[in-house]
Amino acid sequence: YDGRCVFCRIARREEPGTALLPCEHEDLVCFRDIRPGAPHHYLVVPVEHMGNCKTLKTEHIPIGK
Repeated sequence: YDGRCVFCRIARREEPGTALLPCEHEDLVCFRDIRPGAPHHYLVVPVEHMGNCKTLKTEHIPIGK
């Protein structure tokens, strides 16, 4: 968890006004984008803080399975 990361705060339900949508995977959260590029634009992010794509490792592959 990184308290400075908006996605971590959303995943922990600490961002008021951001409603989480139902997601069947407990390690992911889904919510509407605040600046949607389309009428149905959603973001799905891991609950665990990942940093950026350069920090991903082989052990992160099972996320969402």
